[in-house]
Amino acid sequence: PNFPRYRVDEESKCDSNLVSQTSEIKEDKKTIELFPNPTFGLVNIPENNLDFSSFEIRSISNNKLVESGDLISKDQREFDFQHLTAGIYIFILKDKDNRIFYSKMVIL
Repeated sequence: PNFPRYRVDEESKCDSNLVSQTSEIKEDKKTIELFPNPTFGLVNIPENNLDFSSFEIRSISNNKLVESGDLISKDQREFDFQHLTAGIYIFILKDKDNRIFYSKMVIL
């Protein structure tokens, strides 16, 4: 049969016809700080040099609840989510370079 050899107790340790390739996969999760957190619905993002293009809010079960649609203002640092019920949400921001920033948001 055409099975690869993988036993370490044999003289030839491996099948030379097999090629193994590994690469490190990095998921670059960037977080962003929201305050106050927990909140009653109004959240702020600290001043930074990031130019955000969009945001969305997802429930803890990953359902999309709010989406900015188009561009948001570069100067926008306050968001109003008072219409959401109390719970835990994921706040996701995307910048102009398509980098994604996450934050857990607790609404009281």
